[in-house]
Amino acid sequence: MNFGAFLVFIALSYFGTEANGAPTTLTYQGRILRSDGTPLEHSNVSFIFQITNPSGQCTIYQEQVTGINMTNSKGVFDVPIGAGLINFPLSGGFTVLDAFNNSTSYTCGACVGYNCVNGTSTYTPLGSDSRVLRVQFHDGSGWRTIAPDNLIRSVPFSGYALSAQKLGTNVASDFLLKAGLPTCTSNQYLSWNGTTLICATSSAASSSSTGLLSSTDWNAFNNKLDSSSSISTSQLPTVPVSKGGTGVTSLIPNRLLASDASGSAVTAFNCGAGQLVSFDALGVMGCINISSLAMFANGGNSFSANAVLGTSDNFSVSFATNGIRRMTVTADGKVGILTTTPNSALTVGGQVESTTGGFKFPDGSVQTTAASASVLPKVITFSSVSGITTSSAPSYVTMSTRSWTAPATGMVLMTYYKIAPYIFSCTSGNLGFRFTVDGAAGFIGNHAFITGVHRYQNGEVVFPPMVDTFNVTEGTTYTIATQYFTQSFSSCLFNSHGNSSGQDTIVIQYVQ
Repeated sequence: MNFGAFLVFIALSYFGTEANGAPTTLTYQGRILRSDGTPLEHSNVSFIFQITNPSGQCTIYQEQVTGINMTNSKGVFDVPIGAGLINFPLSGGFTVLDAFNNSTSYTCGACVGYNCVNGTSTYTPLGSDSRVLRVQFHDGSGWRTIAPDNLIRSVPFSGYALSAQKLGTNVASDFLLKAGLPTCTSNQYLSWNGTTLICATSSAASSSSTGLLSSTDWNAFNNKLDSSSSISTSQLPTVPVSKGGTGVTSLIPNRLLASDASGSAVTAFNCGAGQLVSFDALGVMGCINISSLAMFANGGNSFSANAVLGTSDNFSVSFATNGIRRMTVTADGKVGILTTTPNSALTVGGQVESTTGGFKFPDGSVQTTAASASVLPKVITFSSVSGITTSSAPSYVTMSTRSWTAPATGMVLMTYYKIAPYIFSCTSGNLGFRFTVDGAAGFIGNHAFITGVHRYQNGEVVFPPMVDTFNVTEGTTYTIATQYFTQSFSSCLFNSHGNSSGQDTIVIQYVQ
C-alpha cells in the first residue's frame, strides 16, 4: 500500500495469554518501506489504533502505543493492540476485546490525535456486524495514516472469545449455580442465614404465634377492625371514621372535627357568620361574635365614640409596611417618621413636603412659598455700648453696625430684640432706640420710645421688640445699624445693655 513515501505490508492476528483462553490482545505485524525501497528504522515510532463500526463513522476504541524502536528492524514491526494507553472510552475497565461485543451499545468517541471526548452519537451493532481497524504511525517527522482501513470479519465470531466468559456484560461471579441452591419443599422459601442460602418454612399462625395469618385468623382480625372495643388505642391510635366509635360514619366537607359534649364521640364543629372560634380558660372550644368595638377593621368601622389604638404599658407603637417600621410613637409621646428613635415631638428621617397651607413657625409666621434651599433664619448680634452721654438736642446716634448679604430675593421680616439699657440718675427726657437698613428707618415700628422718663436713681428701662419688613435682592449686601435717641436729657449717662453681659440681636426671616 502506498502511503505518502512509504509502503506498508501488514498482518493482523490474535494472541492469548492463557492456554485455551480468550485472547487479551491483538497482534499487529507488518513491514514499512519507503517508496525507494529503504525500510523505516526510526528509533521511536508511535502508533494510534482505532476500532470503529463497519462504516468507520463511530470510534468505539482508541489506543496509543509509543516508544517502538525499529532500529535495524529492516522496517519490520510487531505491535500488540490492547497493551498500550487507552484514549477511549474514557471510563476504565474497557479492553480491546470489549469493542467486539455485539450485545451492547456504544457511545461514539470524537478524537483528535491522542485526545478523545464523548461524542453525541451512539452505535448499536447487529449480531453479525464486523469492525474496522484504522492505524496511524509517527515516523519521527509526522503522522501517517495507513490506507485503506482494515476490515476485521472474524473477530466478532471467533476473536471475541470473551463472550464465553460472560453472559451479556455479566461475568460468572454475578450468577448462582443451580446446583448450589437447596431444594425446598412446598410452603418453604429461600432465606440467607449470613453464610449460605437455606430453605425456611412459613407456618400458619395461631392466635398467639408469629408468622402468616391463616384464613381463619385473617377473618378474626378483620372483624376486630369493625369493633372499636376490640382495638387497642395504644397500638392503633388512628382509625377510619366509618369503623365506629366516633359517633359519625362520614364527615361534612370543609368543617372542623371536634369531640362532642360527652367526650365519647366526634362531631362536625362550625361557627355562624360573623363569629370567631374561641377557647375558654379550660380549653373548651366555642364561638364568639365579632364586636365592632373589639378591633379596628380594614377599611374602617364605626365605634360610636372616641377610639384609642395603642398600648397601656410603657412600650412604643409602630406602624409597618413591607415588614419595615415606618412610623413609631414612643412611650413618652415622641413621634418618629422613618425613624424608630425620635428625639423631639416630631422627628422625620427624610424630606418633609407641604402641598398646601405652607409651614407655621413658633413666632406665628407662615411660609407658603418655597425659597432657596440656603435661606434660613439669620441672627445678627451687636456689641454693647457703655458710658453714653446724653444730649438735650434731639438726634439719632449709631451704636453699632453689621453687614448682611441676602441669600435670596424676597421680603424679610427683621425683629430687633433690645436688652434693657441702664440709666444713671437722670431727671426727665425722652429716650428711644431703632434700627436702620442701609439708612432706611423702615415704615411700621422699628423704633420705640419711652417718654417722660424720670430717674432719680439708677435703673433699667425695658423696651419691647421692634419689627419691620424690607424687600431685599439676592446677592446684595446691606448695612444694618442700631441707634439711640435722646431729648431733654442733661448730663445723663446710660449703658446701652444695662448691667447685662448680653448683646442686642436682630433676627432676619424670609416671609415671601
